Amino acid sequence: MISDRAVDLKKEISEFIKDEILLHGTERGDRAAIIVNDFSTILCEDYKKKVSEWDTKTVKECLMNEMADTPCIIREGGGVVVPVICRFLLHLHEHGHLPDAINLSKALLSADPAFKAKIASNEKELDLFANVVLDLFLHQTVEMKGGDTNPDNPSFSTTLSTNESTIRKVMIRLRCDEFCDRFSDDRVSECCAHLVRDLANHPESPLLRGDPLLWSAAIIYNACQRENLIRRGTGGSHLGEEIALNFDIKLSSMRSKALAMKKYLAPTDYCRN
Repeated sequence: MISDRAVDLKKEISEFIKDEILLHGTERGDRAAIIVNDFSTILCEDYKKKVSEWDTKTVKECLMNEMADTPCIIREGGGVVVPVICRFLLHLHEHGHLPDAINLSKALLSADPAFKAKIASNEKELDLFANVVLDLFLHQTVEMKGGDTNPDNPSFSTTLSTNESTIRKVMIRLRCDEFCDRFSDDRVSECCAHLVRDLANHPESPLLRGDPLLWSAAIIYNACQRENLIRRGTGGSHLGEEIALNFDIKLSSMRSKALAMKKYLAPTDYCRN
């Protein structure tokens, strides 16, 4: 759990939640507990920031890059997140632990519209993925029970192909994001997102062919090259070896895939070249 040399965060969070329950009821108090625990844990353990080191840039990054991607928060919706965090920051301020709480709260409130928009987008993507998986499951169940669904029917094949493309796109993107968590900013992750989008929209549907794990690794490798984290002609670098090891594939296979995928991509300005 969270620790801070200058602040007993366990105690402060506990007192804050008691106040939340008294003011807003048990259900909202329980939701506030999840929010402030996640927020404080990310800042203290992942970002390695003591309470005295929390600043506007860090709290906004935590909100947009971490909290907006937390499944339970996505499902709950983002409406109460920023108000709860702001109240918690002011609680820390009132107890003498966070002098700059007002400016931090202003920064979070200014980011709230973008945060809610990202939550809504992530919720749609999760719903789409769930619907696609359910659709495929139902088709396969009907087929196994000898129902009317005919896998040789052109309309069924088209639906299945479309659904498979969506599933592959989502899973490849999720694997890219998972690996990109190790970077200090979103440059590589955002580049991966653009690459996945362009590959998914290509008329030849290249993402439907080949190992999805290899696709994820090659996309990350390509994005790292575009962001100058892997220099061309260096044999792959330690970062390239790390990517290959993470996906349990050969470095040579990943580099070949990254090279081959370029024929489906047009030069753009969304990544450094």
